[in-house]
Amino acid sequence: MKVIIGVPVTERGVWRLSRRLAVYARRYSSIALPLPQSLCVRIATRGGDALDYALKLLNPSGFRVWGSLLTALRDLVLDYPDVEVGCYASEESYAASEERGYTIAALTVKARAYNIVNPEEWLKVFESPPPRTIVGSLAGYNAIVADGYSWMVKLRREIRPSKLLILDITAPTPLDILDLMASGYLDTSSVREVIDYAVKYIGEYVVTSRTLTQAYDKLLTDKGYLELLERLRLKVYKPGRRGKSSR
Repeated sequence: MKVIIGVPVTERGVWRLSRRLAVYARRYSSIALPLPQSLCVRIATRGGDALDYALKLLNPSGFRVWGSLLTALRDLVLDYPDVEVGCYASEESYAASEERGYTIAALTVKARAYNIVNPEEWLKVFESPPPRTIVGSLAGYNAIVADGYSWMVKLRREIRPSKLLILDITAPTPLDILDLMASGYLDTSSVREVIDYAVKYIGEYVVTSRTLTQAYDKLLTDKGYLELLERLRLKVYKPGRRGKSSR
């Protein structure tokens, strides 16, 4: 039985995962996490300096989001050594994600300051290898944590799990939608409108919020954006045993 555990990339979402990590790991006997492999090795073998290494690898903003999971993972390894834990992200993927963030910020400034928007330029930012390049390494795990809406959609399509567990309200950000469009999971007929919301999300919600959780919550109270999700037929999942849609 394969289970996907969906969690939004916010401080609150990861914290909820951290609280349940030991429960899920014991229940399913093996679990795969979207963390860098080298970081997990350090946590398992050199717990003392693992968090210092994580701060350098993830940068302060990433560490703020993922720090609670790192602590929970350290405790899991110590308390339940028989549970199989794997980490399937690479250091290169984190470096690419950081570079992507800089590019998105530059495109946001260009759109807000000069009203210049090139959809092809935005979609190109989200080009990535197909998920099947990672899926093979997950075959031996019963539970797989999917971080973010677009990755959860891709894993569900590739793995076809028997169960989806949702730990916090999980909706696509405009960046998730662009990712799905660039990957061929959605058509691009609404790409310009999605880009407009991406600019709003970054330029108004993320920049003015203390945390990603706060920015995410602001996005989910934007009526126009929720109407866009309805038109695109993108589900908003609420916490529940099988990730029921909020609609």
